[in-house]
Amino acid sequence: MKVSQKMVRSRRLSRKQLETVAFHEAGHAVVRFLIGYVLEEVAIFDAANDAGDLGHAQSSGWCEPHEDMLALLAGAVAQAMFLNKPFSFRLLMNHCSDLMAAVEVSEGMHDYGPREHSQVIHAHIYYMAAVVRAEYLEPNWKAVERVAAALLLKRQLSGGEIGEICSTEVVVGESTCGLKDQKPNETFNAEC
Repeated sequence: MKVSQKMVRSRRLSRKQLETVAFHEAGHAVVRFLIGYVLEEVAIFDAANDAGDLGHAQSSGWCEPHEDMLALLAGAVAQAMFLNKPFSFRLLMNHCSDLMAAVEVSEGMHDYGPREHSQVIHAHIYYMAAVVRAEYLEPNWKAVERVAAALLLKRQLSGGEIGEICSTEVVVGESTCGLKDQKPNETFNAEC
């Protein structure tokens, strides 16, 4: 079936939508840089690709599960910060692959009973979103802005370009989330 030009144009993102996607992907990239992933590329698209993606941040390497969770949530948290809105589970649900991966990581980190499963995962995700905002994105917002601006200009950045931007802008600090020694019911409020 041929797709009409009208349909193609209607799928294109507005400038504001493209900026939002750029900040989302920049959030992933900056947090992944801070955690120590090897960044390969970050890209944004003018319209959804065949898989429905509007952008991606590719990296390789291994890190602790809680660091992986921070990197997964960083996109939605950066997007919320850019839009001047609070982080919400609903916002994360718009990024299904990020949400599914975050739930999988959370399940791997803790042994939840069937009754508490969804409440504790929900609380865990909100807690980790607060950590990524306070300890990674807020202190490094200039780097997020610069990566987003470069994405809007070029649409795709190599790992080297991201590293160059981040190495001049990031504030490196020690995370105080202390997740390795805590159990979820001691840390999280299940009514978030």
